[in-house]
Amino acid sequence: MLGWVDDDRLLDLYANCGAVYYAPYDEDYGYVTLEAFKSGKPVLTAEDSGGVLEFVRDGENGFICDHRDPGAFGKRIDELLGDPELARRLGHAGKEKVAPIDWDAVILALTGKERGDG
Repeated sequence: MLGWVDDDRLLDLYANCGAVYYAPYDEDYGYVTLEAFKSGKPVLTAEDSGGVLEFVRDGENGFICDHRDPGAFGKRIDELLGDPELARRLGHAGKEKVAPIDWDAVILALTGKERGDG
């Protein structure tokens, strides 16, 4: 756990990882998920992660695991790191899923407005 890192280091971490573990409890939105997918990386999360589940589809662009079973996370991590093609395919699917999302879309989603609203 690195804590806060600057933007350059964050980009380096995303570029060089095999997958992103992000399993908060009942997160509102889950911007880390968007960052991971924009970087073309699959996401491992838990079934109680809240807003993260709006983006992660089990077996399509990442994996959703039972939060009570750390072995399930370990198994999926081993699977992704042992099969770079699987990780690439899931990461690519995640990237496609979030392609239309940008900061304007995030702000609009958080404020409940639509594009073109004053």
